Amino acid sequence: MRVEYLKESEAPAPPKPLSKSAAAALEVVRTIKDGQVAKVTPEDGQSIRGLKAAFTRVATTQKVKVQSWSVEGDEALYVKKLK
Repeated sequence: MRVEYLKESEAPAPPKPLSKSAAAALEVVRTIKDGQVAKVTPEDGQSIRGLKAAFTRVATTQKVKVQSWSVEGDEALYVKKLK
């Protein structure tokens, strides 16, 4: 094992911890199987737009392509993993 001691300013920044909603979105993205679509219903205080942004952000950082959409009159976001 080789150890080097650096000044804190010389070390790369640690990754940002995931928020509760981002962690939940990541779990959904990881568990979607081929041919499946996840139907995600927002909880109180969440919006479809915010959910869509969270899924897009998490998928991008994980290098996974997803498609998400909503249908007018339906209070859910649909998420599909792309190949």
